[in-house]
Amino acid sequence: MWPSSSAARRERRLQQLQDTSNRYAEEAMLLSRAGRLEEALDRNRKSIDIIRQLRAEEPDNDEHLAQLAGKLYNLAGVLTRSGRPADAASAARDSLDSYLELTGGEMAPITLLGAHLDSLTSSPRYIAADGTPHRRLDLLKLSGMTADVKCRLATNLAMLVVVFRRPGKPQKATQAAAFGAEARRLVTEAVATYDVLTRLDEKFQEDLVRVRRDEALVYELIGDGA
Repeated sequence: MWPSSSAARRERRLQQLQDTSNRYAEEAMLLSRAGRLEEALDRNRKSIDIIRQLRAEEPDNDEHLAQLAGKLYNLAGVLTRSGRPADAASAARDSLDSYLELTGGEMAPITLLGAHLDSLTSSPRYIAADGTPHRRLDLLKLSGMTADVKCRLATNLAMLVVVFRRPGKPQKATQAAAFGAEARRLVTEAVATYDVLTRLDEKFQEDLVRVRRDEALVYELIGDGA
């Protein structure tokens, strides 16, 4: 049965919104590379606003949620480069929440092992994880992306620790300690995830090296007093 004219119009409208969001995201990437960070932030936010609109219209479409998570991660990166760690941490936290929603929560090593073994077989395209269907090859990729955003969030929290420890901010000491503890936890979890992924597939080796560098930076920023 052919879709009704109203359904076809809706589908075209949603696709146009998706295309516009992607165009803004591409412009943001180019502007960021050129060092035009304020313009890049503007395009990133416009892209995210459209994805949120699509998400509201199709709340069960995981593709919208995945794009939202990725675009928030990119926004956090530009905010970091712009010297806005608080805003960057907020965007990274929203990105992390979106990735965890996609995966059904934190994934244990046994879950990643199961996803890896499943990807090597001819088993069905979809598997059940925590009662939620996932594409067979998605879990390993999503776990890596989740680890990446944890590193980005941890780095910005560590930057805030440095800010809050400056003279004249004694009221921020408690918050600095909390941010420091969270940053350590997040970056440790990220390294642990890539350690498991590398044991499953050597292609993740470079990522493991990268997150270990992030870990070193976080600990350098926080110092022994966090």
